[in-house]
Amino acid sequence: MKEKDSESKIKDDKTDNSFIFSNENVNIGRQPEFDYLKTLAIIIMIASHLNVGYSYCYLYKTLEDVEALISAATFMFLMGMGMKYSRHHEIKHFVSRGITLLTLAQFFNFLRDTLPNLIAFWRTGDKVFISRALLIIRGDILTFAGYSHLFLALLKKIKLSDIHILIISIIMNLIVYPLSMIMKSPNNFLLSQILGYFIFTNAESYFPLCGHFVFVAFGNWLGGI
Repeated sequence: MKEKDSESKIKDDKTDNSFIFSNENVNIGRQPEFDYLKTLAIIIMIASHLNVGYSYCYLYKTLEDVEALISAATFMFLMGMGMKYSRHHEIKHFVSRGITLLTLAQFFNFLRDTLPNLIAFWRTGDKVFISRALLIIRGDILTFAGYSHLFLALLKKIKLSDIHILIISIIMNLIVYPLSMIMKSPNNFLLSQILGYFIFTNAESYFPLCGHFVFVAFGNWLGGI
């Protein structure tokens, strides 16, 4: 009798959804595998920029663009999953992380663009280096990461579920591309650069929030499952 009861219990467990999905959060906490994969994605992103000056072959250039897209998209997706598996899920931690990433992004842009161009202007007096120094205002991958954390904090503040956040990100993505074809970029360089943080303009802003947040939202949603 006990053996039959045991077999019956096993069958009931297998037909229960909890046999696959748990009602409780499991496997929580930081997952080092995500960090390793993000590191690999960063290495690929760096490598994809090394031979830009030698990209005369159309096929090579196409493959290079695909490589850059996959590596950046993978990084964003893993960042979304990492948010779900983070040790800190409070809104204040998302805000703090976002501000830190934005600060780092501007610091690196200052070292890469502003400082050397200001030195070049001081040495030559050529005003073209002043405009190049303003490239500190650009939507790079770290800038995107910072705004993603802040935007996710806002969505969590109004208590949206993961699936609702994903739906909003898809709508943003569907709107931003037609908008870039209809809306003319501002003639003002600074305004175009600032808008480039969020939508596509003719500025040197490579990862506008509305166009790429869907990767983060999908990773966050899938991490919850």
